Amino acid sequence: METYLLVVSLVVFVGQAYSCCMPQKLEGKVGMSIGLKNNGDPLGITAMYDKWSMDTTIAKGYLSGTLYIKGYEVHQEIFQDYSQGIQYELVMENCTVKPLPLAFKPVGGKFCMPPSSKIMTSYNGLADDTLDFDMYLIPFHGGQETMSLTRKDCAPLSESFLTQEGIFNIGFMGLTEGITDPSVFDMPETCKVLQGSMRKRDVRQSPFIPSI
Repeated sequence: METYLLVVSLVVFVGQAYSCCMPQKLEGKVGMSIGLKNNGDPLGITAMYDKWSMDTTIAKGYLSGTLYIKGYEVHQEIFQDYSQGIQYELVMENCTVKPLPLAFKPVGGKFCMPPSSKIMTSYNGLADDTLDFDMYLIPFHGGQETMSLTRKDCAPLSESFLTQEGIFNIGFMGLTEGITDPSVFDMPETCKVLQGSMRKRDVRQSPFIPSI
């Protein structure tokens, strides 16, 4: 059976002034709608990660949840290393090392957006129940991304990006600042034994479609 993976891509640009920097420690939930090319055939995937944690002060990320693929439900854990540009994927006690989908690193311990990439300011909701946000358009090698963040705190609301692998729509929910359980970033031994065995340039398989 093949399983599939998407990892949240928070992009940062070096050498520019920043107008919006996300909180360094965030956690919440992430929902995804994904369209991939699978050997030339379209493939739709729904993913619900009920645990997402990000701590840019240590350049780590963590996701845990369920992928829904062709009638299957697959539990998955993802341990991200922003500094190395790789992630460790744990599915059915099998751990593999893959590159992050986009090359990005925190600058000064933060993920930030350059003002030149802002394309729209608007709000979500109706009447007096609204949330102001800014939308950014970010081109990168092989594709482009749009990302919406709250104007007040620069918390992520949604993200969409197009790559050679497919199209990805992401929503962030129930966000809180801080990390309640730092141990989520500790990898199991199954993944720890792979540390140092691969560098990003040595990893060839797509991070979106791991096989088990």
